[in-house]
Amino acid sequence: MNCWTTKRAFAASLAILCISFIACGTQAQTREHHDQTRRLETLLEGTAQALSEHIAADADARAVLAERLKSSPRKYVIMLRRFLDERVTLAREQGGDTLAVLAARVLEAEAAMRALGQADARLDLKLPVKAHRDRLSQTVTPYVGVVPSTDETHTKSIVAFREGKRVTLDAQVPPDVPTLIVTPAESSSTDPHYPLRIVDEPAEDEEFPGRIVDDFVGIRWIRLLDDHESWVSGDPELYVRITRCSGGSFSQVRINLPGVNDENVWYRLNDPNATYRFVNCGSHVFFDFYEADSGAHGGDDFVGSCNVRWRDLPFSGYRPISCFADIRIWVDRD
Repeated sequence: MNCWTTKRAFAASLAILCISFIACGTQAQTREHHDQTRRLETLLEGTAQALSEHIAADADARAVLAERLKSSPRKYVIMLRRFLDERVTLAREQGGDTLAVLAARVLEAEAAMRALGQADARLDLKLPVKAHRDRLSQTVTPYVGVVPSTDETHTKSIVAFREGKRVTLDAQVPPDVPTLIVTPAESSSTDPHYPLRIVDEPAEDEEFPGRIVDDFVGIRWIRLLDDHESWVSGDPELYVRITRCSGGSFSQVRINLPGVNDENVWYRLNDPNATYRFVNCGSHVFFDFYEADSGAHGGDDFVGSCNVRWRDLPFSGYRPISCFADIRIWVDRD
């Protein structure tokens, strides 16, 4: 065997060895991620079980919890750790410490979320079903469920607890019993301080005709055909990623759309609002819409996209734009 043949054989062996090391490393990372996910699932279920026992046994806790959820700026979503910290402090002042274990479990779960790389490692407690909101304070034994770790489209059942006893809920149809959900935080954004106006059909006439402003394009009316959110997750956390191309460069920005919650409803956004982007003669504008997820049950869901040929728009007034998938919008050019 000559020197060249030997070198080729050595190089081939080295390549195979490197590929084997990479494959082993990838498999080890996959196993570690799976183990971390299972640990988080166990912690979430244990939290839900203990919380269901506590609120069933403590009428004051139920009343405070119902009040906190109702007054929350995020529409029936509260930070679980903050609620438990209040209850632990009160229990200690009264000579007890029964909630310390539950509060510690929440901290463990949030640490597990950080280990999985979740940006906002915070546990929330939500009351996602609107029909349950007026009945929670009168319900002695509500369900406390856990958001599934699997993608929502493939989830058939939900793990929940009532007075500490495990029950199984349908993932597609909410139960009649008011149900609280323990879930990793999906978004820190709040709903607007004012309700968005809802209309049957958008109007083409601009509210302030004749304005002299720079050339901007933005979303004026928006309609969700499918919010890509299960009943367990409650209202969607919709956002739009706006890409503006100009010449050989492009810029991209993410804008949250709080308050756009219900399907098949036209929402009127402010004029102007945060979606308005400056354009010029060489610009193209693209709107891509997503529903934000916590990472606990899959990534953000694609909702739809629109390509705005802004130069075809009249200067003033609102016009419908052809969109792909589950979103419809009217845009404004000023």
